[in-house]
Amino acid sequence: MRQDIVLGAGAGLTALIAFTLTSGAVPVHLVVFAVVGLAVTYLVGKAMATEVDRSWLPGLLVAGLVAKLAGSWARYFVLVEVYGGVGDALGYHSRGLRLAELFRSLRVPTLDEAGFGSTGTRFISWLTGLVYAPYEPEPLGGFWLYSFIAFAGTVLFYAALRRSLPPSTWRRSLIMLMFWPTLLYWPSSIGKEAFILGFGGLVAYGAARLFEQYRLSWLLVIGAATALIAVVRIHVAALFAGSIVVGMLVSAAPRGTGPRSRRYLLMAAGFAALIPLAALVSARFGIDPAGGLDPSALEPVLNEVARTTGQGGSAVQGGVIRSIADVPAGILKVLFRPLPYEAANVQMLLASIEGVALLLLVVARTPWMLGNLRRLRRFPYLIFAGTFAAGFVVAWSAILNLGIIARQRALVIPFVLALVAGLGWPLAADEEPTGEAATERQNALNPT
Repeated sequence: MRQDIVLGAGAGLTALIAFTLTSGAVPVHLVVFAVVGLAVTYLVGKAMATEVDRSWLPGLLVAGLVAKLAGSWARYFVLVEVYGGVGDALGYHSRGLRLAELFRSLRVPTLDEAGFGSTGTRFISWLTGLVYAPYEPEPLGGFWLYSFIAFAGTVLFYAALRRSLPPSTWRRSLIMLMFWPTLLYWPSSIGKEAFILGFGGLVAYGAARLFEQYRLSWLLVIGAATALIAVVRIHVAALFAGSIVVGMLVSAAPRGTGPRSRRYLLMAAGFAALIPLAALVSARFGIDPAGGLDPSALEPVLNEVARTTGQGGSAVQGGVIRSIADVPAGILKVLFRPLPYEAANVQMLLASIEGVALLLLVVARTPWMLGNLRRLRRFPYLIFAGTFAAGFVVAWSAILNLGIIARQRALVIPFVLALVAGLGWPLAADEEPTGEAATERQNALNPT
């Protein structure tokens, strides 16, 4: 049966490639690029696979990449045909072509030469020029390059879950991550979301490995990935770092003197790292550090974000979290809106359908999620995911534009799905919480 499925999928893919080449729907070099990417993805799936997921992991990864490239093409089509080419992605593309000429002349341009805008905007332009240096792709090719970055991050999010959660959760986790519409569509163009999702996956995987035995080497991986994210969006990097610290602080203490000692050391290092990150975030948003934890110190920031985002066809009012009473409305706005009656166009209507689907999924799984909360301390990765999701909801609730929220929601969806997949189904009382890592330790103890 499995052979028939593989042969059928291969025949269908061959027919699709043949049609694409003969119809001219996609340039030949992009077809070759996609086929090579699919082959590499299949080999990565084979290399990653264990006894638990060997029968379905490679195939699902390949199917996920096909869906991702299709989502990228849809993103490109909407931007060019519906919005007339008006968007940040094509601006990055044009500046990337100019900077690529400098890289090919063996001169590394500065960020100031990358164009206008914030440091993060200029960095993405600079990076686009770097990846364009070997050749000059068409805009769709640039979209696909960034889609591969985002897809790699999604695979790393799955690898993090597989290290952290019982095998019974693996398949549903991968299916959710590979085919969730927001992850297929929004971070599939040249831009910050694709970059952050890619390196955010690396942070998540590094955190999952760190939580196992608290080995200091994984701090280097996390630090490098977080630093790159900080160049683009310092507040997202600070949220990653703070969430990891909370994961270490709240989770159950590991077994063994060595891991416990390293955990205390890492917590101290984490708190130390949060000080300069908090200072940079304060400087970025004009927050007065002397205000401490006083919520009123954030009012100027909230008002400025509301002013700059509360305009256009997707503008809304309310949902800003200033107190506990505001939390339900804030969660609804950041994670689930727009609702169908709020959709002003087809793109927002599709986003609203997805929001309703996510809301129904969360509601349906809530009884199990609440029942499994008592075991949450055994899953430091889920504490990390929950902290990131909570911080994201609070921070992004200040945005008064549902279009912006829908696009940037891609950064939090992997963590929301992790919580649903990890806690939303019954877990056996004797199920080992540390997933693949537990299997490796068991094999080491019983090599036979």
